[in-house]
Amino acid sequence: DVREMGEVGDVLAALVEAGANSVSSVYFTVDDPTALYDSAYADAVDDARDRAELLAESLGVTLGEAQSVSEWGSYYPYADATSALCNYGGGLTGYGEAPPVTPGSFTATASVQVSFSIE
Repeated sequence: DVREMGEVGDVLAALVEAGANSVSSVYFTVDDPTALYDSAYADAVDDARDRAELLAESLGVTLGEAQSVSEWGSYYPYADATSALCNYGGGLTGYGEAPPVTPGSFTATASVQVSFSIE
């Protein structure tokens, strides 16, 4: 595992220099996605309440307390740097420098279904 972004290109260059004839992809992950999920769920709950309040107002009723909640989420743990590498190596030598590698983005999504009482 390489944990410092500044070292990734150097590691790839060293692999090719040592004889690797192709490096076609690099993936980044998040060690602990808990904070990503927590934020996504908090946003989903806020959105559910906002939408429920809008609907209640449109119906001329008052939104009550949450009665039930269901949740599900997904996390896309890989940021693919493949396009930055463009099949770096290819059996050729003499690159002279490490390839540029930049991280992508990570996505954590959360959905909630909340049932509210109407007062």
